Amino acid sequence: MDNDKRGAFEVTVFNPLPAGGLSAAATFTIVNPAPSISNLSQNTATLGASAFSLTITGSNFVPGSVCQWNGLARVTTFVSSTQITGAITAADLAVVKTNAVSVFNPGPGGGTSSAVNFDVTAPNAVPVITSISPSSTLVGTPGLNIMLNGTGFAPSATVNFNGLSRPTAYINSTLLIVVIPAGDLSSAGTASITVVNPAPGGGTSAASSFSVDNPAPVLTDVSPLTATAGDPATAITVSGVNFVSASKIQFAGINLTTTFVSATQLTATIPAASLAAAGSFAISVANPTPGGGVSNAVMYLVKGKLVVVSPATATPNPAKVGQVVTTTVSGVDPNGVALTVS
Repeated sequence: MDNDKRGAFEVTVFNPLPAGGLSAAATFTIVNPAPSISNLSQNTATLGASAFSLTITGSNFVPGSVCQWNGLARVTTFVSSTQITGAITAADLAVVKTNAVSVFNPGPGGGTSSAVNFDVTAPNAVPVITSISPSSTLVGTPGLNIMLNGTGFAPSATVNFNGLSRPTAYINSTLLIVVIPAGDLSSAGTASITVVNPAPGGGTSAASSFSVDNPAPVLTDVSPLTATAGDPATAITVSGVNFVSASKIQFAGINLTTTFVSATQLTATIPAASLAAAGSFAISVANPTPGGGVSNAVMYLVKGKLVVVSPATATPNPAKVGQVVTTTVSGVDPNGVALTVS
């Protein structure tokens, strides 16, 4: 008997002569098994994709097995009892939908396998950022979570900070949370934040700006705090908080060449030209943008010197009783006030 054939067959028994003869026939039926699917070569496609051949792996496939798409037969090629292929048309991929793929074995026996889902999905959109929160932080912040609001975020979307991908949590299509490490916040500047949706479709959003700001400086002390008019260039040490590497000590609003010691200390040298005249001068600290600003001021006193102008000595005249000799002294007192005394 050929076991590759399916159908009903007559079975008889023949006894030879003398006598003997042929028995009445009995029917023996060979039926097709019920098919089963274990795997599809792919179970998703993008809306509008081209026609393709879907490979179905399973068991109990027969030469007459048929691939079904939502219950409708598709052109099928029998490969083996464990594999067939079905021709999926472009029309099958023209609607966003979850489709049922099954295999049908004809009678006798046979039947239809359980269905496996095949999803036709829309391509990813180009994401759009509408706002970020927070939109700035201070330099040196030890890591930060930023919320991005927008539209079209894909579950596999990633956030780039200055072009580098950072850990991203997908909340929904309008909200992402990105983790910014401390290393990205170690220097002041304006960073670019974008969202990237992968293919199919997808793309990169327009950039949003994130500012890493310098703090506002605070001045608490200047040492020394005085000089005398005509002194040579004089070194000063400024103490306070929120100093950065680009901080500048200002003398009467003019930046001095400044050395950064720490976030609480700066040094600079006041040039001799700035100490030529007596007076009271404001010392402050300026931090650059973004953020930054100018600190409170501490007054620096340049004291004046008294100078005898004319005459330095006087000779009395014995012939003149009650002689008055006048000496004029002019200069600047220690408080910087110009005066003349006779």
